[in-house]
Amino acid sequence: MLKYGWLALVVLVVFGAAFTLLRPPASVGSTTDVVLRGVRLRMYPTQDQSAEWRFAASEVTYDPVASQTNITRPTQGERYVRNASGIFELDSTLSTSALTIDANSNLRMTRATVAIPSQCASATLTGSQASPVVVQQDVGFVAPKATMRAPSYSADVTDMQATFALVVQRGRSKLRLNPDSTAECVDGKIIQQR
Repeated sequence: MLKYGWLALVVLVVFGAAFTLLRPPASVGSTTDVVLRGVRLRMYPTQDQSAEWRFAASEVTYDPVASQTNITRPTQGERYVRNASGIFELDSTLSTSALTIDANSNLRMTRATVAIPSQCASATLTGSQASPVVVQQDVGFVAPKATMRAPSYSADVTDMQATFALVVQRGRSKLRLNPDSTAECVDGKIIQQR
């Protein structure tokens, strides 16, 4: 009986080694990312429940491990806000070449242009990989550098934090007023008054 026990043990070791060697190797560079192409994306941030963001992008990559979404070459992002009747109205637009949406629905990018149609105002926001431009859903815009323009003023702001209406809350700014401007914002268009 003992003579056959050793034989059974040897057979088990040989089969174990064979199955170990026959196992397919793990894929090098395997990923858990989900990639979608030609996408229209809507985002409803929990920190700003009256808002809806809409994006159209050539590619969207979602990484469930990092809980982040990368949007490549968006044509434009748009922020809609509910009016008093509960209907979404265009509040602002965001143009950038690529952005990342983190787990808190904040948007991160190195450069963006924001437009507020109702004010005929715009801002070019500039950052870097180390210090990006951030759209914080509960605050507004945060950027290392911003250049803002409207019919009656322009401003350069560093270390800026501004509301979604581009009201600067924090930062060092160099404001240039244009008191002689005859321009007026009417229905999102600049009209020259005489």
